Amino acid sequence: MIGPTNMDSASVVRRFLPLSLSALALLGIAGCSSDSSESSDSSTTIPAPGSDIAKIEEPESEHPEPAAASTPESKSDKQATPPSKPAVKKVVDPTATGSFSGKIVLDGDAPVLEPLTKASDANLKDKEVCGKVDISNESVIVGDGNGIANVFVYLRRAPKGYKSEVPAEPVVLDQEGCVFTPHVALIQAGQKVLVKSSDNVQHNVHTFPARNQSTNLLINPNEQTGIDLTYNKAESDPLQVKCDIHSWMVSYHLVLDHPFMAVTDANGEFRIDGLPAGQYDFRIWHETGGLLNKGFEATVTGEDEPVELKFPADKFAG
Repeated sequence: MIGPTNMDSASVVRRFLPLSLSALALLGIAGCSSDSSESSDSSTTIPAPGSDIAKIEEPESEHPEPAAASTPESKSDKQATPPSKPAVKKVVDPTATGSFSGKIVLDGDAPVLEPLTKASDANLKDKEVCGKVDISNESVIVGDGNGIANVFVYLRRAPKGYKSEVPAEPVVLDQEGCVFTPHVALIQAGQKVLVKSSDNVQHNVHTFPARNQSTNLLINPNEQTGIDLTYNKAESDPLQVKCDIHSWMVSYHLVLDHPFMAVTDANGEFRIDGLPAGQYDFRIWHETGGLLNKGFEATVTGEDEPVELKFPADKFAG
């Protein structure tokens, strides 16, 4: 036998032990152990040489944060607001025509107005003509049932597609007893206004329109032939007419490019005829109260349904 023969057992163990441990480590790295599939879940797997390094996930906390509580849905989220019911509209026959009528009423006590001039005033201009009687204040006239006179009710614009003819008959504006007659007038654009005077004194007619050209006409005493005055454009609201010689003399003209306008009588009643059936917004205007309503909604169906409109007395305080 070649080499030493009397090596003790302890020396053999010390010589071969490092080799055995290295072999076991290589076997573990290569994952070749037949018991690797049965390893504990708590063991860490080491990737094989040359493979990609696996992402290491952190273990879940022993005390995980509670999930955020969901916000309970409010009743408004669960149940949508039901749509409002459409307003009941009247059936309108487009081929029909109808009327809009009613009464304008003062809600409260009628104001007490002093006369504009007094016959007893010795200094009154042109007293021999203008001072025969007291001249009443016509700015607020209240009749039966508290109806208000001289309130304009009208459409600002003509109904769509409506074509109007200019009336051939002129509107006459007279001056008698140093008062304009009538106090209010309805005029269509292009219609002639014939200015006369029944007074034996000189007057003038001064207009204050918004869209038409202002005019100032000198009217001779007892002018009966008449002087022409024409408004060529429609106005949005009534305009004032004055006599500069006699400052208390005032009148109001409403000029439109259609006939759908009215002015209340001594008892506050009005009527507009010949309206094509449909929905309308009517303007309501008074010389003291101004624009009382710029869009009163009404439906014309062919059947006249009079309305009553009340306005507080303080609107007419002047």
